[in-house]
Amino acid sequence: SFAGVKVLDMTAPEAAFLTNATDASAPMAVQLMSLRFACNLLANRESRGAVAAQAAVGDEANNPLDVFTTLASALIEGGSKTNKNVSSAAASLLVNIAVMCSPTEATSAGWSPLRVTSQADRAMAAVASGLGGSGTATDDEVTYRLVLAADILLRHGLASRGGDLSAMSDPARACAAATQAVLTRTTTARTSELVQKLSKLLAD
Repeated sequence: SFAGVKVLDMTAPEAAFLTNATDASAPMAVQLMSLRFACNLLANRESRGAVAAQAAVGDEANNPLDVFTTLASALIEGGSKTNKNVSSAAASLLVNIAVMCSPTEATSAGWSPLRVTSQADRAMAAVASGLGGSGTATDDEVTYRLVLAADILLRHGLASRGGDLSAMSDPARACAAATQAVLTRTTTARTSELVQKLSKLLAD
């Protein structure tokens, strides 16, 4: 359980439902509950701080943020029932993770530059996978949320590299390419506008 600022122990049996939910045969209700549980943890300031502090420790076997990123990536195409609500929750979780990787959040959590890069790269790989995915990952609202996560991650990444995309990591460049590719398919006006603004920033 997660009470107050008590860190959720990813190695504890109680946390197993988060990793079990990534299984392709897991019930949709469990998958959706797991995603919403993770989203709620990151939406609450107190619990978000505890998750960030745990990530700062650098214990890869007990990093909630890695578990959440893996969960979102595994379920972005809709999970066991290819369900739009599951895809939407997974995309929302990636937006929350992107916010956590921002300089303000990362600095206050005491993350090292290497930790920031590591978490952001992991998140960008998940976003790129979602943008290139199938199933309900192609839903307009899901696409918008994925593009929003990419926008947050890439803007901060560019700023830390002096605006030079070529100096960014492979996951960052793959995320940028996947985001720009959204313009080649039919999508909503607000998604297109967000992609166009990001593309201009990447090109400058």
